[in-house]
Amino acid sequence: MKILAVIPARYASSRFPGKPLADIDGQPMVWRVYQQAQKVNWTKLVVATDDDRIFNAVTSRGGLAMMTRPDHPSGSDRVGEVLAKLQAQGEDFDFVVNIQGDEPFIQPEQLEELKGALQPGGISSLMKKIEQKTMLEAPQVVKVVVNAQQQALYFSRFPIPFFRGEENPLAKHNYYKHIGLYGYDAQLLPKLLALSPSALEQAESLEQLRWLEAGYPIYMAETQYESHGIDYPEDLKR
Repeated sequence: MKILAVIPARYASSRFPGKPLADIDGQPMVWRVYQQAQKVNWTKLVVATDDDRIFNAVTSRGGLAMMTRPDHPSGSDRVGEVLAKLQAQGEDFDFVVNIQGDEPFIQPEQLEELKGALQPGGISSLMKKIEQKTMLEAPQVVKVVVNAQQQALYFSRFPIPFFRGEENPLAKHNYYKHIGLYGYDAQLLPKLLALSPSALEQAESLEQLRWLEAGYPIYMAETQYESHGIDYPEDLKR
């Protein structure tokens, strides 16, 4: 099984400009992500960026990076460009994994779990049980509900399902947060990127709802490992 792992990293983040180069104990964040991802056996691991500074930060340390267009609307589109370029050079992959460039503390065990969840013709991702009510209510924490086959039914920034009149829904139901790692069938990814934005996606500002609305399955695997993404400078300080 040939797997391409891509770390999309753009410089011009509206919430945290230059985030991939933010210093974490003497190393840029994007290199910390790369180092963690290197602990897993991929066919190829690449940082996809639109900025020479990020490209040089990776390649000067011995990593592999590729320049991509600056106008991509999402990390998935940047991943898709890398896949297309490598395929044009004659390289072949069965699956593509999108590793968030702002997850410097990602655990290799999580990535192995995602590898184990890869499905031909589908999309795979991870979820973790929510233990705290504050996390359940936080709109920046994306929630997911699944069916009996562990396929995603819906993603939302709202606590789903809703328990009317229940002060502590966590006592009534197992809630799950979405861990934003994705694995795609390599033949499926170009089809996903060709889809137009959907109504649910625009309402929740969640790209994965576009895929669900189009009828593509998203297989969810449960992880016990917490995710500590860096969205704001305050997250880095914490």
